[in-house]
Amino acid sequence: MRSCRSSRRCGGAQPAGGDVLDQPDYMRFYETVLRQGFANGQAHLFTLGAGAEVGACLLGVTHAGVFTLLRIATAGGNWSRISPGRLIVLEAMRYFLPRGVRTFDMGIGDYPFKQGFGIQPEPLATLEAPLSRKGWPRYTLRRIRAWARGHERLRALVRYMKGKGGVSKGA
Repeated sequence: MRSCRSSRRCGGAQPAGGDVLDQPDYMRFYETVLRQGFANGQAHLFTLGAGAEVGACLLGVTHAGVFTLLRIATAGGNWSRISPGRLIVLEAMRYFLPRGVRTFDMGIGDYPFKQGFGIQPEPLATLEAPLSRKGWPRYTLRRIRAWARGHERLRALVRYMKGKGGVSKGA
């Protein structure tokens, strides 16, 4: 992981003042992910290099058949001619496919190395919250409807009460 520290992030030049992910607190976080993840087989670190020179590194975790890319970095310079970011992602995919991993979450950011993989954006989360007292009734109704959609017997009772059938009317 330390060899990735001096590499630049994929997709552009180093930000002014350096990469925030290279700051000590972030590096400790990634090192903890690696240490704990190696023990249970969920953390994976890939490197692409020639001799002692590292051209790219990729850190990610697997869970339930999904690989999630946490960090990727490339050396730039002469390495940029061969698109090391794309190469290391392809090698990670080649490693995981025979092992049953079929979903590759490319992580946050719209970096150029992600082009050509057929990725589809997916929202991380949906947040619904009323912004005023007027919003509470609509918010509450939406939550009740969402909950009820998961309960077939309740839906059948509502259909029956509306006269649309769904529950037998007895003998």
